[in-house]
Amino acid sequence: MIRKIYLSISVLILIGSFVIPIYFSGGVGFPVGLMFYCLYALLTLLITFISLHRETTDGNVGDVIISPFGFLTFGFKRVYYSDLGYFWIRKSGRQVYLYEQRPFAMYKIGKTFWGNDVESLKSEIKNKLEEIYKEKLEQKRQKDWEKKIWNDWDGTVDKKSERDNKLNELGV
Repeated sequence: MIRKIYLSISVLILIGSFVIPIYFSGGVGFPVGLMFYCLYALLTLLITFISLHRETTDGNVGDVIISPFGFLTFGFKRVYYSDLGYFWIRKSGRQVYLYEQRPFAMYKIGKTFWGNDVESLKSEIKNKLEEIYKEKLEQKRQKDWEKKIWNDWDGTVDKKSERDNKLNELGV
């Protein structure tokens, strides 16, 4: 769903960049508005291309692809990790970059290396995601464990009440 919002915004901005100038073509403010829009688009495109090709040692440096340039992400591959959800990857040479999808932007969260083996890539991606989201995974596992313990408890507080409860269930 988040991916659909992101790409919808991207498409609307691209369509709007052609429709709005045509619609307001008779007004005096058209050239100034178009100039500012083009300046915004070029600056944002430049920042996006720089962030796509910048080498980083830490994935959490703020590399972002904002929604007006979501069309640049059509070549990205979706990966799924059952505990954390969907992420996107982009391969550049032997490096694989991990991205987290948000409604208005995609954030680069890390990178790993492609070793010409899909199984090793899966393992590398899983390890990298577990490293990045260690605290979130631990909270989820703790919550699941507490829920299981709570659901398994029959509500008795001592052996006598536990025995009485079992006898009542048997109808004795």
